[in-house]
Amino acid sequence: GSFVVAGLQIACIEIWSQLYVFFDRVAVQFFRLFEGSIAALGYATTLYTMMLSIFALSVGKAIFPFLSVQVARGNKKEQAQLLSDGIRWMILLSLPVTGSFFALSNEIVQLVFQRGNFDASATIVTAGALKIFCIGLPFDAVYAILVGYFYSLRDYRYMVLVSLLSIIVKILVGVSLTISYGYLGLAASTVGAVICRVMLMAIRLNKHNVPFCTIPENHVLLWKSFLAVLPGSLLAVYTVPLFSPLIHSFFKISVLSNLLVISTGFGMVFLLYGFTLRLVRIPEWFMFAEKMRSFGAYLKP
Repeated sequence: GSFVVAGLQIACIEIWSQLYVFFDRVAVQFFRLFEGSIAALGYATTLYTMMLSIFALSVGKAIFPFLSVQVARGNKKEQAQLLSDGIRWMILLSLPVTGSFFALSNEIVQLVFQRGNFDASATIVTAGALKIFCIGLPFDAVYAILVGYFYSLRDYRYMVLVSLLSIIVKILVGVSLTISYGYLGLAASTVGAVICRVMLMAIRLNKHNVPFCTIPENHVLLWKSFLAVLPGSLLAVYTVPLFSPLIHSFFKISVLSNLLVISTGFGMVFLLYGFTLRLVRIPEWFMFAEKMRSFGAYLKP
């Protein structure tokens, strides 16, 4: 029955998602990339997935029950409001995380993986792939919300089409970029597939009478948030290499020094991001600040 058909369609979606890794392995052998390319992509994917799970998938899972209720009730207005709020918050949260991981990719890879046979050269290679993957984080974060909504609508056929087209984009972009950029081209092809997936799903929202891309306020939020994250990210990119050797020379334990460098970089990005959001008067920032003040008052004895 329909249950079996839906199960097969979901299976196709999951299988095609796993073809990303299979294509990377085939491309590495076909283009004869240097030994360790697959390992670098795998380690970078592990860090990226961890980052995505903490900051994006958790929000997507939290909003999914509320979306399901509104879909069951057929309330298009509430669906549009929930999706718009969820995506706006996801963009606001994912951008500073993206900037932080991009700026501190070397330090993060060094802290998590550099030991034994995983030397400094492996850290540099893996950090390069992680930088590329980070570009796709805001899109993957938005996808975490959209995929729950489309599952609620049981629009499995379109999801299968999106998965198929995204793997085609992955292959085409991967082949064209790997020739010139090696394993970084494979990482970029994954990001291209993620962007394609989100764009196709955003277009589909109009068919369900739940517009997001056509709302001017969402365009303003996107550009203001993107511009707001640039100062802190650029500052971290150029200043972390300056103060990092000082911290490493002061702390003899490398784990502590790496943690301090990463914490300082994250703090730099998030503080400047919040300050800039306040300057450009993003309404969600004031809502977040008010909730933090309420939470602080609740913790006081």
